[in-house]
Amino acid sequence: MSTRFHTLFSIAVNHGYYSNNCKDIQYVLSDDAKKILRNGKLLHRIIDGQLHVLYEADSGGTPLRDVSGGRIQIGLQLANPLFSQFTQFSIPKNAWLIYKNQNSVTALDAPLETLTCSTVLRHTLVEATRPVTVGLNNEAGQLVAQSTVAALNGKEDVDFLMESHPPGVYQVLENYPLASYSEKYAYYPELMRRGVWGVCDIQIDAGFYTTPAQFEIAFLPVENTLKYYVVAKNYSDADYSNLAVTDAGFSEQGRAQIVFDRIEPASFSGDEIAPSLIKNNSDKLVLFKSQTAVARLEQVHKKIQLNLNGDVLIPNLPAPGASKAQADFIIHVAKP
Repeated sequence: MSTRFHTLFSIAVNHGYYSNNCKDIQYVLSDDAKKILRNGKLLHRIIDGQLHVLYEADSGGTPLRDVSGGRIQIGLQLANPLFSQFTQFSIPKNAWLIYKNQNSVTALDAPLETLTCSTVLRHTLVEATRPVTVGLNNEAGQLVAQSTVAALNGKEDVDFLMESHPPGVYQVLENYPLASYSEKYAYYPELMRRGVWGVCDIQIDAGFYTTPAQFEIAFLPVENTLKYYVVAKNYSDADYSNLAVTDAGFSEQGRAQIVFDRIEPASFSGDEIAPSLIKNNSDKLVLFKSQTAVARLEQVHKKIQLNLNGDVLIPNLPAPGASKAQADFIIHVAKP
């Protein structure tokens, strides 16, 4: 009997910074996930930044093992240390993003930001009011543990032992006489040790065996106001007044045109670099500032040009790359 492999589901990272696939995310499989792969006769492959999970089938396409209803938990790890420089990506300390396919089995829900916990979940109480009953609910909303703090004894934390509970997202509920609070915690102890920032917790649906699910994690690029501080040495007043920054590359690159305002030093705001830090007393200075924030691109904006009287002085002004935190540039031009 011959066998072959078919796609069960895939995960891709879509990032507006890149013209092609984003390869900045590494996929980390937990031991539980590897066990499901073995038992379900599944393989995983990473191709061009995408994770593909494949199932083994007979010559008629029937899976040799059906693991519908199972879960595969995949950690997400940064492979590019500069990722947050060009990505709208910020996670508080001790927090993760959890991606699930609960609302629709074939698409990831919006990421859930949760606190993390290890084998001991230590929860800090919101109020000093007592008594307070603190419950721990699993993902199905079932109460799996409970503790009551009755006295004003200075106790500010409640601990829950998690080792007997399966990985997943848990909710802590605080019930006071006149108020209640809740907080969610991600309990994936093995992945926590692997240094991930998030988890894809995929519920395998029977329909995946006939129509593979194509999951996507989306990121937006950082947007910056482009600022070109042009320092002109030995320029006449007339030539200085005719300096301009224009976008001659928007049509070629198929993007929106970037329009720049000309701002004299007397009109600099507090967000601009002070003129005294840029130029000498005899130099002339002018700022060209984009009217709107501009998304960063791996293929940087081309043909942002410095012109004088219609002639191109600099055909490609610099653009913020992956390693640059700001989009402020100081450009020097001089005449003999």
